[in-house]
Amino acid sequence: MNLRGWSYIAQIVLSLEALVLLALALLIAYFLVRGMNAVLKAVPAYLRQAHQILEQARGYVELACRLLISPITAVESFLAKVRGMWQGLRKWLAGDLFS
Repeated sequence: MNLRGWSYIAQIVLSLEALVLLALALLIAYFLVRGMNAVLKAVPAYLRQAHQILEQARGYVELACRLLISPITAVESFLAKVRGMWQGLRKWLAGDLFS
């Protein structure tokens, strides 16, 4: 076989290699797209579940904050009322009630 025959064989082999590599790349892209579609279909359910869990956690944190802060708020409110009454009493005793 001469050089021209070998060149034709080399061209055919290279064409087949390119075809196989292209088919492999397309196959990979196809399964990547299918996988991404499956992920996009499954993600909203997981996000919804995560949202519910985070909302529950937020509720527990708000409840704990209310339970911890309410005594402090009540004491400060009482002290503010006492201060106000004391200032009013001082003004009344000084005769400076309407100034």
